[in-house]
Amino acid sequence: MLRRPFPLPDTIAAMFLRPAAIAFAVLVATPLAAHAAPAHPSGPAQPAYAVFAGLGPDGQPIRFEDHGTRYRLRLHGHVREGDLNTERGWKSDPDATLYVLDWQGPAARQTRLVRRTGKRDVLFLDSHDKVARPVIRLARIATRAPR
Repeated sequence: MLRRPFPLPDTIAAMFLRPAAIAFAVLVATPLAAHAAPAHPSGPAQPAYAVFAGLGPDGQPIRFEDHGTRYRLRLHGHVREGDLNTERGWKSDPDATLYVLDWQGPAARQTRLVRRTGKRDVLFLDSHDKVARPVIRLARIATRAPR
C-alpha cells in the first residue's frame, strides 16, 4: 500500500489520482502518429490558382497545378502532390516566379520551375537553376485570381 505524507480520504485521492492515471495510460498506449498534426488531405483543398500543361521530351503529358501552398504534378501517369513555395526573381528577371516543389525536403527531391515575366508558360529547371535540356515547356491553361 502507498503511504501518503498526509492522510487523505480515499474518495478525495480517487477523485484526483485516478483521472490522471487514466489520462497517462491513454497517452502512453496511443501511437505517436495519433498525437501528430493531421496529414495533408489527399488532394489540395482549394482550387488551383494556375494550371499548366504540356508534353515532356518523351511525348508524355505533364500537368502542373499551383494551389497556393500545395501543388499537384501529373507526370508519366503518376500524380505527385506536396508543399509548394514560390520565390521572386530568377537570373536577370527580378519579377520571375520560381516554383519550388517539396521545398522543405532534401534538395535532391525538390523540383524547380520558373515562369518568366510576361510569359504564359513555365519551364523546368535543372539542379543548377538552368533551363533543363531538353526544354520542358508547359503552357498555362487555366487561372484563378488569388484571394
